Amino acid sequence: MEQAHNVLLGPYYDVKLKVDLEHIGRVLSDIQKSHDRFSPHEVMGNKSIVTGRVPVASFMNYSAELASFTQGRGMISLSFGGYERCHNEDEIIQQRGYRKDADPSYSSSSVFCSKGQTYVVPLTESDCL
Repeated sequence: MEQAHNVLLGPYYDVKLKVDLEHIGRVLSDIQKSHDRFSPHEVMGNKSIVTGRVPVASFMNYSAELASFTQGRGMISLSFGGYERCHNEDEIIQQRGYRKDADPSYSSSSVFCSKGQTYVVPLTESDCL
C-alpha cells in the first residue's frame, strides 16, 4: 500500500445554465476557467442553454455571481454528479498540510522493541521491498 499512488477525488456537480445570448460568452469563459467540461450550448430563441460538469469547489457560489451579471435573469440547476479526480491535487495537499506519517497509529513504519526500548523502522529502510 505504501508504494501505491494515491488519487485525490473531489465532488462534482452536473450543471445546467440558461442565460440570454448576450451572456453566453461570460458563462462559457467561467466554466473553462474552472477546469470543467461542457457540451455545445443550445440556442432557443434569445436564450442559450449550457450543460456540463463542474467541481463543487469552483461553483459553490456561482449562482450569486450568475444572478449579478445577468440581473437575475439567468437560471442555474446544480445536482450532485459524483466524484472525479481533482485538477489541483498537489495544491490541495499542500494547503491542508497533509503528512502521511503524522499519526503514528496509522503509520506504515514498523515498531520494534529491543532491551526495553522501542524504535521505528520506516518502510523505505525495510527489507520487505
